[in-house]
Amino acid sequence: MNGPSDDEAPGGRLLTIFLLITLAVSLLLNAYMIFRPPPKLRLSCPTVQPGEVRVMGAGGEMVQVEGAGACEQRLRACQQAEVSDIVKVIRAGASAGDTAARPRVESGVGAELQQSVLCDVTRRKQRKRWYDKRDKIAESLVPNLEDAAKQQRDLSRDVAAFAKVLGWSEAQRARFAQQYGPARKKRLAAVLAALKQEPVAFDAVFSQVRGLYADEDRLAKKLFGDRARQQLRAARLESRTVIVAVAAAMANAPWDHSMTW
Repeated sequence: MNGPSDDEAPGGRLLTIFLLITLAVSLLLNAYMIFRPPPKLRLSCPTVQPGEVRVMGAGGEMVQVEGAGACEQRLRACQQAEVSDIVKVIRAGASAGDTAARPRVESGVGAELQQSVLCDVTRRKQRKRWYDKRDKIAESLVPNLEDAAKQQRDLSRDVAAFAKVLGWSEAQRARFAQQYGPARKKRLAAVLAALKQEPVAFDAVFSQVRGLYADEDRLAKKLFGDRARQQLRAARLESRTVIVAVAAAMANAPWDHSMTW
């Protein structure tokens, strides 16, 4: 068999070189796809503002959510954002032919986010517990509010606590009690009437509880200035917040800016 002519030899050599280069590039690409690190997963929890709670939809769009409290919605938003990011990582690996890719979570899921989620879950469960027991709570409150002697003792105890925190004299304490007593009695009478309704008017109970604290603040400011009002609010921070949270849960009201006092 005759060998290639002088005219054919250069073309054959060029073809061989082209095939070798193509093979080398293919090998490099395969090596990159095998040994490249998997796409990094960055969790980004959507910011939730009071009254505007949104979660990430299947297509990556932000969707408004209604009918639940801000705590529950913020937790749901974080969870859906995490799921969406994981799905994106899996799709990216599959589209590149890396079927063994796994999402690698960075340190963004740290102590702060974990504590936030734990706090949200705890509040959500506690809210449900108070809501589920609201009839029993209402039933136990009725005899308490109907006991005039007990209500008078509670009034004296609370005024004494206010006077101690704010440093009132006996005259100042008596002055506050004289105006606070009737306002408190009126609020609690409204709460009692709401509890005796069929069905119980839990919305009214919630409203009256917040109204009582507003009365206390207004009277403290009126008699002793805004500093006294601020001191009173600081001293009653824990007790007020818990009681308002219970009343809001019983009324099935959202735990957001609307339950502030």
